[in-house]
Amino acid sequence: MKRSIRTRQDLLDWLANNAPSMSVARAFKVGGSIIVLGAFRPVPNSNWPGWIVLARTRFRDYYVAVSVRPSGTLNAYLTDIVDWKDYDGVGSPNPLYAGDRPERAAILKQAQKFEIMGVNNAKRSEVVENT
Repeated sequence: MKRSIRTRQDLLDWLANNAPSMSVARAFKVGGSIIVLGAFRPVPNSNWPGWIVLARTRFRDYYVAVSVRPSGTLNAYLTDIVDWKDYDGVGSPNPLYAGDRPERAAILKQAQKFEIMGVNNAKRSEVVENT
């Protein structure tokens, strides 16, 4: 689906209507805990830039990647990895690109970049901790 995403709310509204599963859609619609991790270039399992959003429910956490093709087409899918070296929001004044916790994201990007703390292709527990 083609759509222009300019703000955090645009992204969350789009995801509420285009979530990759009913469980994820409920998390967005019923007000589960939502954390925008920020912009990634590329998002996992894709060649395209986009965003990763963490949707927390009572039962589990969902990492939703939203890729943006050059044509402007958006695609949402679940991912199990967050490749912090591809985080693209460092220093961005736009909260959509920086994410909800830019300081934490910048630390994880540096850690993965220099392979400090063994954060290669961070597993869910490593990302959720301190978010």
